[in-house]
Amino acid sequence: MTEQKNNTLSIIALVVAVLGILIAFLPCVGVFAILPGILGAILGAIAYFQSKDTGSPTKMSLIALIVSIVAIAIAGFQFFYLSNQVKSTNIDKEYTSCEELVADWEKYKQDLMDRAQKMEDGEDKNFTSMTKFMKDAVRMERLEEKAEEMGCELSKNFDLDEIKEGVENDTLQLDEDLE
Repeated sequence: MTEQKNNTLSIIALVVAVLGILIAFLPCVGVFAILPGILGAILGAIAYFQSKDTGSPTKMSLIALIVSIVAIAIAGFQFFYLSNQVKSTNIDKEYTSCEELVADWEKYKQDLMDRAQKMEDGEDKNFTSMTKFMKDAVRMERLEEKAEEMGCELSKNFDLDEIKEGVENDTLQLDEDLE
């Protein structure tokens, strides 16, 4: 009876571990794989030690434990990568004049337009480019908010939402091309 109980616990641990690894590979939501990863690791460890004590096979519980640890590692990597990306978009600079703020906004605008053009021409269509593009877009949005707070005038001949929409459409097309 205990061998059947250990085997059932090993199966449950393996199912939870596989669920964790599947979630871990989903972009942006992979960080949530830490929950099934931890649960799978705990269940796998319990099943392993119970199997070892009763002399039952330990292979399935070890596999569940390893898969859970991999899911936790991938989720941890995604968490630290994403949090680093968010931190790097913070505008720590304290602006004392509108001229300073407008100069930075114009610089980001030019960088964003250059990157969007390269992506549109097909020269630079990869995950890193998309990440940098979105990072620059977030910086510009934050600068626009600061400009509004300070009462600064920014050029009106630039529509950030229109550029972002174009890149999102390109991203969808890239996804279709990859399939």
